[in-house]
Amino acid sequence: MDITGLIAVIGAFGIGPMIVYLRGRHKIEERRLELEARTGGGGPEQVRGKPVDARSDIYALGALAYHLVCGRPPFAGDNPIAIGFAHVSEPVMPPRQLRKDVSAALDAAIVAALAKAPEDRPQSARAFVDQAFAAA
Repeated sequence: MDITGLIAVIGAFGIGPMIVYLRGRHKIEERRLELEARTGGGGPEQVRGKPVDARSDIYALGALAYHLVCGRPPFAGDNPIAIGFAHVSEPVMPPRQLRKDVSAALDAAIVAALAKAPEDRPQSARAFVDQAFAAA
């Protein structure tokens, strides 16, 4: 049986997202840099070569939530370097500007998770969830 396709593995606990192309049973190419740039990977601090921690995972959670809610990643560019630069320097467009049906609480939680400075992000996944689903 020939398996030709794409498997995306989303890492947890500080292990960044990785994408692996498979042809048959042989791994032929890893595209970790590209997926990390598109998803936020370890956040702006990783792009800058700074240490990452659990708050970097919150950034990646925010990028994933943004993509799920808006149907596109929070930043776009022609290549991984341009996308990484956008993660470091460009403000994120709030989800409610793309989808009016997004609650104010979810919008605020996603924008907070995508804060450039780790200390400005929710400090845990629980804090993100609590903010995202806070009563209006």
